[in-house]
Amino acid sequence: MVQFKDWNARFKQAGWNQFNFEVFIWDDFHDRYLISDLCGINLAYGYDAPINPIPSQTTTWTRLDREVRDKIQREFDQVSNVHKLHYRFRVH
Repeated sequence: MVQFKDWNARFKQAGWNQFNFEVFIWDDFHDRYLISDLCGINLAYGYDAPINPIPSQTTTWTRLDREVRDKIQREFDQVSNVHKLHYRFRVH
C-alpha cells in the first residue's frame, strides 16, 4: 500500500513535475471531481484508464454548472468537517 508521503514521489516519477498544481488526498468518498477556478467536472469512474481498454466499458465525464461546482468545493473545504484531509502537497 502506498503511504501518503509517497504520492509526491509518484507524481514526480510520472513526469508531472513539469506542471504546477496542488494535490489533496481526502478520506473515502465515491464520486471523483476535477474542480478548478475555471470549471467543475464529474469523473464518474475516476481517473483510472486501463492499459488495454475494452470498447464496451466507457465512462462519461460531465461538466458541472457553477452552483454545483461551488457546492462540491465547499464540501471539501477543511472547515466544513464533511471530509477529512489526510495529505496535501504541491507538485512543480
